[in-house]
Amino acid sequence: MLYAQGEAATTIYVILTGQVSMGMLNSDGQEVLIDIVGTGVICGEGAAFDGMPHFSTACALEDSEVLAVPVHQLREMMLENKEFFSMVMSTIAMKQRMLATRLAQGAHPSADARITQLLAQISQAEGPTVKLTHQQIGNLIGASRVTVTRAVQRLRRCGSIYYERGQYKVIDPARANRRPST
Repeated sequence: MLYAQGEAATTIYVILTGQVSMGMLNSDGQEVLIDIVGTGVICGEGAAFDGMPHFSTACALEDSEVLAVPVHQLREMMLENKEFFSMVMSTIAMKQRMLATRLAQGAHPSADARITQLLAQISQAEGPTVKLTHQQIGNLIGASRVTVTRAVQRLRRCGSIYYERGQYKVIDPARANRRPST
């Protein structure tokens, strides 16, 4: 665990290798998966910058190498180096766009289209293939694991995605949007 929901923030984290999940407990104690991130992503910066407790929990999903940077050191680095400041701000802006996109995806009625959009978005950051479980995809798009399994089968049949052993590759996202979900 990198940090826990409700914990004071004194550090930001840079993921050097591996994957980290970020989730939060809602008011009834159920975990909501916010994102799964990998190499090159920073996390914990929101709470570090606003001084509020972490709103989520971050946990490594696999063996990962993570750089912990104390908040005061990060602020000094940002003041001393304009390029570094710009990179941090660009990263935060990218994360805001990603969260806004995920919010908009939730409004789309087709699980097929939501899955294709999610995989396309993640593959832009992570590379051509994406490794997720059906449960993780379901948590990220607000659908059940069974719904995801059925949608993945349809998407494979129509040639929108390639899937084998937990590895996904988006081939033609437009196919998922042209065909009716069944």
